[in-house]
Amino acid sequence: MVIDLSYNTSPQAAMYLLNSLRKFWYSYPTSRKDVESWHATIRKLIIRVSRDVEITRQFREQNPHLVVSEQPTNRMMESRRSLALDWHKMHQPQLIPVQESFSLLGYKHY
Repeated sequence: MVIDLSYNTSPQAAMYLLNSLRKFWYSYPTSRKDVESWHATIRKLIIRVSRDVEITRQFREQNPHLVVSEQPTNRMMESRRSLALDWHKMHQPQLIPVQESFSLLGYKHY
């Protein structure tokens, strides 16, 4: 149901849905056929929000502490990412890692 809504919703409604799905912002599929991941839904909502400059601005004002973190592609990257996230929580706890789609809204990578 949410996936269908993500296709045919206004940017403002997409922003509302995106904010309500906050706990899934850093989700990635665990495999190529992972149909239970929220990754695709979050991406579609971000695309809808990004189509309206004013809604994008509002979203960024409401969520200033997001930073894009790409999906690890191998075990070594997973290990490094885990260590980096642990360090990050200790030294910059206000920054919240999110999936790469958030770069469409102007968020930077770290």
